[in-house]
Amino acid sequence: MPDPKKMMLSSVQDYVNQLYHAGDRQTPNMRTIAETVLKYYPDHVESLSDLAITYLIKQDYTKALEPLLKAEKIAPTDAVVLNNIGYCYYGKGDTTNAIKYYELTEKYGNDDEKAHAKQKLDELRKK
Repeated sequence: MPDPKKMMLSSVQDYVNQLYHAGDRQTPNMRTIAETVLKYYPDHVESLSDLAITYLIKQDYTKALEPLLKAEKIAPTDAVVLNNIGYCYYGKGDTTNAIKYYELTEKYGNDDEKAHAKQKLDELRKK
């Protein structure tokens, strides 16, 4: 096996994605998994993002920002992280920072992420 760590973390991520799609009642399990992975791999961007999502589901934008901002420092061009930071600021009513992060998402994202960011930017700029 060329990279067992990568394979293990990928399998964990696949499982967390299944939990996410199973519904809100799985949020505590997602959080437990993310926190456990982060104990051993504190710079694992996907687990930082997963942890943030467990707070986003509860609309706790302030708590969600903590792991997302850490993830941004590790992976400053990760469009998923940037989009979720924009979403947090949008939820908090911080238009300036929401625009900043949606602009970054538009810059670094794939076509779908860019289109979503553009839609959010248009919405924010009308306010």
